Formats: sequence, C-alpha cells, structure tokens
Amino acid sequence: LNHLKSLGHQRIGLIYENELATPSANLRREDFESVLEEVGLSSHPHFCLQTPASSGGADHQSIVDRMMASLSFVTALVVRGHDRCRWVYSRLGERGVVVPRDLSLVNITAHNYTDDLLQMTAIQTPLAEIGRQAADTLVQRVKQSSNDTTPVRLLLPGRFYEGKTTAAQLLMRFWDPDAG
Repeated sequence: LNHLKSLGHQRIGLIYENELATPSANLRREDFESVLEEVGLSSHPHFCLQTPASSGGADHQSIVDRMMASLSFVTALVVRGHDRCRWVYSRLGERGVVVPRDLSLVNITAHNYTDDLLQMTAIQTPLAEIGRQAADTLVQRVKQSSNDTTPVRLLLPGRFYEGKTTAAQLLMRFWDPDAG
C-alpha cells in the first residue's frame, strides 16, 4: 500500500475471496484495513468486495455490476488471488476501464509475474517460507508434547514486484458504473 500511496492514490479498494467459503478471508480484509490506517489512508467498507472463487455462471453479470458500483470511486485496487485478478482485469477492460491509466491494480498472489506477459504489479506470497514456518511450529508442538491447539498466526512479508499495472494518480477519475 505504500507503493500506491507514493503514487498519489488515496482511495484503495480490495477484492478478495468470499468469507463463507474461506473463513480466513475476514483476517485478510482486517489486515488490509489496518495497513491502510498505518499508512495514513482511510478504510471504507464499500471499497472491499468479496467474490466467489468461480466467476462463471448466472451470477457473472451481477458480480460485474456489484464490482463496478462498489469500486466507482477508488483509484487503485488490490486483488487477492491470481485467477481472481485476471478475471477482474478482463471485466474492467470490457467496461472500458484501462489499467493503469484509469485504475491501478495490484495482485496478492503466489504467482510469479516476472515472466508473465501481463507484468502485473504484485506482492508474491512466500509459499516456501509458509511451509517452513508451519513445519517448525508443528515440530515445536510435538517436542513440547503440548496439547495446546491454539492457532498460531504469523504474518510473513511477501516479495514486491513493480509491474506495469500501477501508475501515478494524476486526476480525479470516476467512471459511470451504468455505462457500457
């Protein structure tokens, strides 16, 4: 979020997985809102939108409509998940929104965008480190013969890739969610 703030973005939205399907999704949203506040930006509930894992089917148009209405005032968008981000990118293009001219886009993902044609600005999830930390935690509990089942929550920094989907916020930009 510091990257987006340094580019002049003040209204940053989040698109993430449905909390009913992924119980930890609410923690991601809460962390997003906390970091916004830490960097001096406001958090607005209507700037956060949950989407199902699959974006096909009868709901497709309603998801696009909700996304466009919810995001009509943001200048940058953080999307959780590679497939979700590619879907959002395509839907924005269908509605005439040009990334990054009209809207900056950052993905939080395990995908490595260094060789990807889209060259997405991204924060890469450290999967190998997550695995190491999980194994270490499990080994510690086994060694301690602990019956403690309290979940351990660790926040690990991701790797930032500055791609081609973010740009400086030069003008106040709003699009009409009913157009196109």
